[in-house]
Parts: sequence; structure tokens; C-alpha cells
Amino acid sequence: MRLLLYLGCCLLLGSLPLIPWLVKLSGHPNLRHVGTGNVSVSAVFVHAGKPLGIVAALLEIGRGILPVWLARQGNLPPEGILIGLLVLVVGRYGLTRGGGVTNVTWGILVFDPIIAAFTASTGLLLWGLGRTRLQAARWGALSAALWILIWRQSLSEFLAILALAGVLLLINVLQADDMTLISKLQLLSLDQALNPAQVGEKASHLADLLQAGFPVPQGWVLPPQVSDPSPLLSRIQPPPAPDQPYIVRSSALGEDDEVSSAAGLYITIADLTSTAEVLAAIDTCRSSYSEPQAVAYRQQRQLPTRSMAVLIQRQVESKVAGVAFSRHPLDGSPQLVLEALPGRAAVVSGRQTPLHLDIPLTSDSSALPSQPLLPEAVLQQLIQFVKQIEAHFHGLPQDIEWVWDGEQIWILQSRPITNLRPIWTRTIAAEVIPGAIPPLTWSINRPLTCGVWGDIFKLVLGDAVRDLDFTQTATLLGSHAYFNATLLGAIFRQMGLPEQGWNFSC
Repeated sequence: MRLLLYLGCCLLLGSLPLIPWLVKLSGHPNLRHVGTGNVSVSAVFVHAGKPLGIVAALLEIGRGILPVWLARQGNLPPEGILIGLLVLVVGRYGLTRGGGVTNVTWGILVFDPIIAAFTASTGLLLWGLGRTRLQAARWGALSAALWILIWRQSLSEFLAILALAGVLLLINVLQADDMTLISKLQLLSLDQALNPAQVGEKASHLADLLQAGFPVPQGWVLPPQVSDPSPLLSRIQPPPAPDQPYIVRSSALGEDDEVSSAAGLYITIADLTSTAEVLAAIDTCRSSYSEPQAVAYRQQRQLPTRSMAVLIQRQVESKVAGVAFSRHPLDGSPQLVLEALPGRAAVVSGRQTPLHLDIPLTSDSSALPSQPLLPEAVLQQLIQFVKQIEAHFHGLPQDIEWVWDGEQIWILQSRPITNLRPIWTRTIAAEVIPGAIPPLTWSINRPLTCGVWGDIFKLVLGDAVRDLDFTQTATLLGSHAYFNATLLGAIFRQMGLPEQGWNFSC
């Protein structure tokens, strides 16, 4: 009876989400959403930093020692202690996805220091003989059973620790190691294709534009999993210097996607002239992800808490800085909107009144409005860039940040105009359903229209469109039918149709 009660306590102890509680209280992202998804001590070191990693290690050391102490207080047999550690590991992995290595290591050390020393020596010897760290750890764990049989000469203890080692090895095979993951990470360059799920939409959009031939400043991306970026920063060439400053910007996962922008929430740090300044700026930029206003923004929009990649770029000294909207940001009409200020002034700060230009996309580019900031040739080139960038992103209206350094235009950012989602169009509907529609007729027609579209696309594309809401395919505005250009554009891209297929939203 005492043994069953003890094993129940071990299961409960293993199930306690100590590390998730610790990480949540510290304001760091959920470990299941970063790196390998493991909730382990090594994951805390990698994703939450060394100080919190030490606290996590101490908690898990205590969790490994406590079952041994409890068993001895209850005068349980030695094999009962080993079974208790086995139950603890099962509870920890099964409910909180922790590995249990720290628990078992310290539990065995308290259980029998001699066995712990023999086991550790075996692992170190194998490592020294050329085995990888992972191979040495696995064979070292199995050797514990052999050492117990030799030293303690107990078959029951041998079987118990063999089962414990087997469970640890199985978990080790099922789980990836965050420490191994971090050793493989690199400082990514904007010269290569980047996955937005790994580096955020801002960085991946800039990499995409740079490879498409648009003028984007040289830059690198530090993935969220890198806790100590200092070894990677040596790869930045040329290094930051007083005559070659760098700028550090956020590229949070989920920032600048098609439904949220997080504009102005995260920190940008400019004028960085040394590696030490870049390192400090990276820490500051990352900490802005956990600021109250950023957390509130994600909660209001029901966005998951993920992690922050950091964008490091060569800083461009701007003569004129501004933003450009490829469509009117209020109603999505075919009107290019430009705003600009001299120097580095932030147009969106509201501290100065910017130059404002509304340029109909159908107008003659040779008849541009006169203005004092940009030469006409530069303005024409900027307008051309804006049109080309929208076309590059499949006709999705873009909010573009740019600067002119006196010689050329540089693109600093491009993101969707999120408040225009979805875009409703009459272009197709005017041909299919040209006349006015009474509300009663529409109440019957709309489910049929949306249902047919949905059935066709689900049949053709299957799982690729399972998250799309086909009830929003069409709507009635002013007694006339409109189609959802945003939804249909997403479907066109899934079908691999040419980008011109998106032009119906114009």
C-alpha cells in the first residue's frame, strides 16, 4: 500500500508543469511554440536565457531528489526508488513533454553516488573514444544497469533501472534536443529564401523582394532560437563601425501578415556602430515582444504568442523617408498614396505634417503633382516600385516603407494593408449577376452561390483550403452582389494560376 501511495506521489510530482509555470511567469513565449517544442531544461537555456535556465535546472534537480528522499522516509526498498523515478519520468513526459534526464541524473546521484560515478565515467570514456555526445549519453545510461548488477548485485534493481534507462532512451529518440538545434543554427541572410514561419513575415518579405531585384539594404536575420548571438555576429561583413552603422529591427512571427501588422509595437534601434551595441539592441528588441502593449495587441486579436526573430541591416542614411500605399488605405480604391518627410523623420509618428500625394493609378505618370521633396524622376521610379511590389505579392495591396538617400530609393519594408481585408469587388459579379437583387432573393441565392464555390474548390484543392470560410464568398452591398476578392485570390494562388488572375480586384 505504501508503495502504491509513493508511486502515485511520484506521478503527481512528475506531472506538475514547473517549467511552463516558470516560463509563463517570466513573460517568455510558450516553449511548445518555439524550437523543438520540448519543455525541458535545455529548452529554457536556449529560448529563455541562462538565468532562467539555472532556475529551471534547480527545480528539476529538486524534483529528481525528492522521490529518493520520500522513499527513504517510508523505508521502501531500493528497487521501489528506481520505479518511482520511472513513474516520475513517465508523468513528466506524458503531461508536460519534459525529458526527465535532469531528474534521473540527480535522483541516481542521491540513490547511489558510486553508481552515478561509474555511469558518468562510462559516458565520458565513450565520448573520448570518438562517439558523439548523444551516443555516449545513450550508452552511458544503459551502462547504469550493468553497474548496478556488478556493484549492488541485485537482480530486482537491475531490472528496475534497465526499464528506467529504456524509457529515457525512448523519450530521447522521440524528442529533438534544443541544444543540438542551436548548434546548427546560422545567421541567415536576406540573400536567401527565408521561411516566414521561422523568421517572421517582415524578414521573409524583404528577402523575397531582394531576390526579385528590388533595392533592399543588405541584412541578416537572427532566428528566435539563438539565445547567445555573439558568436554569429562575427559573420556580419563589413562589421558595424562609426562610418558604417547598422540598424536592428523586429521580425516577430505573426508580424506583418495578411491580418495583423503590429506596426509600431516592437522596438527599432538605429545608429549601431559596434558589435557590443548590436548585441544590446538585440536584447532590447526581443524584450519588446513581452511589453504590455504588445501582449495586449495579440490578446485583442486572439493571436498566439510565438517568438521574435531579429533583423540586422546596414543602415541607409536617408535624405527623404516615407511610406507608400499601393491602394487607398481607407477604401482600397485604385489610388496610390505617398507620404514623405525630409531626413529620417518618421511619417507615422505624427510629430510633423508630411508631404501627402494621392495619385490615381489610371492617371498619366507624366502629369505628376509638383512637390518640393523628390525630383520628378525619383517620384516616377518610386511609383513604379510600388506598382511592381504589389504585383510581386499577387496583387495584394501593400503598405511600403522606403527612403531616398539622394542617389537611389531603398525599400525597408512591405506588408499587406490589413484594414482592407477582405476586399470586395464587382468586377466578376457585374457580369454574372448584373442587376439589383432584393434581400429576399439574395437570402436564397447567397447560400447556393457560396455553397457551389465551396464544393468546387474543396473538390479540387482538398486540405489546402480546409481553413477557408466559403460562406464569405459573396455578399450584398447596396442591393448588388460583390465577390470576396481576398478569398478568391488566395484560392487562385493555391491553384497555381498566374498572378494576372488576381487583377480582377483592380
